[in-house]
Amino acid sequence: MELTVRVQVFSGRPNPSWILEGATAEDIAQKCRQLEPTEQVSEPVGMLGYNGCIIDLAQGEYLHLVNGTGYLYKDNHYRCMADNDRKLEATVLRTAPTEWETLANAMLQSI
Repeated sequence: MELTVRVQVFSGRPNPSWILEGATAEDIAQKCRQLEPTEQVSEPVGMLGYNGCIIDLAQGEYLHLVNGTGYLYKDNHYRCMADNDRKLEATVLRTAPTEWETLANAMLQSI
């Protein structure tokens, strides 16, 4: 299994991204599947600075984790999942490779 993680942080520049493989990818995918549905809220609004992270789960399916909510997108629709205490978001940021570690640590301090 392979997952792509993208951190939504830059405006006008490519955002940091990395690939998760093997046991790490399996663990993150399982944690994504274990999120509980929560009340529907509007989609996250883009603004300057950190706007969460996105995990590409499968063809046309991704999870955007931001502000304690996971927006699970599939087939041009989304549903909201609870990321209590932003645990999954923090776990995903901790998988950052060395080249993005300083940025990921700064994002962790902001959540």
